[in-house]
Amino acid sequence: MGADPERKSVNGHKLASFTVATAYRYKTKEGEKKEITTWYRVSAWGQLAVLVAQYVTKGRQVHVTGRMVCNEKEVDGVKRKFWELRAEHVTFLGGRKDSSSGGNAWADPKKEPPKREPAPDAWGSGPAPYDPSDFGPPPGDEDIPF
Repeated sequence: MGADPERKSVNGHKLASFTVATAYRYKTKEGEKKEITTWYRVSAWGQLAVLVAQYVTKGRQVHVTGRMVCNEKEVDGVKRKFWELRAEHVTFLGGRKDSSSGGNAWADPKKEPPKREPAPDAWGSGPAPYDPSDFGPPPGDEDIPF
């Protein structure tokens, strides 16, 4: 994570925007080690945005899966395109590099993840607690395709 997530409300929908980096490491023919870092914009919507905003901070390692989306925006009268990763799943990995916890506090199921208080006026009353019923009932046997 390049920075703490930015929280917004867009047309009544919760949005958490953040950046993540990937590193490609290789050796040249001469044996010199090189690294190319690429930054990606990521957007999380709805309940996922609430969870990201509550538990993710700068420096935290995350694994994000989703789909790439091309958006168009007018800047100084010129239409510009930019790509973002629309997150569908975010897995919280190891802690911050400067964390005194020494690694992934979530690896032990008995430990609760650290809680962050919402920023004042961010989405009004703050993030709603996680509720599995937000996702509807589990599929019945007739919904399974095999």
